[in-house]
Amino acid sequence: MQALVSGDSDAKPQTLIVSWESLEKKQAELEDLVKRKIPENVKEISVARSYGDLRENFEFKAAKEMQRVLSRRRSETERDLGMARGTDFANPDTAQVSIGTIVTLKEPSTGSSDVYTILGAWDGDPDKGIVSYQSALARPSSATRSARSSPCRPSTANALPRSPASSLTRSSDSQPPGRSAPAV
Repeated sequence: MQALVSGDSDAKPQTLIVSWESLEKKQAELEDLVKRKIPENVKEISVARSYGDLRENFEFKAAKEMQRVLSRRRSETERDLGMARGTDFANPDTAQVSIGTIVTLKEPSTGSSDVYTILGAWDGDPDKGIVSYQSALARPSSATRSARSSPCRPSTANALPRSPASSLTRSSDSQPPGRSAPAV
C-alpha cells in the first residue's frame, strides 16, 4: 500500500512482528475463512441464484457483496501472514522504548504516570494497557513526557489489569520484580 502512495514500486513489504499467540489467531482466522465462511457463501450464492431473475434478486446481490468482502479479507489476511514474524519478546532493548518493554510514562506537569506494555502489531489491547509497537504511543516520547522502559515477561503481559489504560497508575520507578530499567 505504501508503494502505491509513494510511487515507489521497488518497496519491500514491511515485516510485522507479532506474538506467537496472535500469529496463531490470525492463522485460525484464515482457516475459518477458507474452510467455513467462503464455502457457506458459495452455498448462499447458489441458493439465491435458484430464486431466478438476478437483476432484482436481493439475496443474490447481498451474497455476491459478501463474497467480495470475504475475498478481500482472505487476501489481506494472507498478505499479513506472509509479512508476519512471530516472537516471544525475549531480550528486548531496554535502552529505549521498543518491542517487548514495559513503559512508564510520567506527565511532569501533573506527576501522574501510566504504564503500557509494547508488544506486536496484532497484540494491542488498550483496556489491558498493551499497545502495538506501531502505535503513536510506542514511538519516541514527546518532549512533555518522560519515559522509562523495562523488559516485559511474556507470562505477565496477558496478566495486566483489565481497567482502562488511563487508570493505570504506578510510579516511574516501578518495575517488574527483579528488573531494572534505564531512563529513556
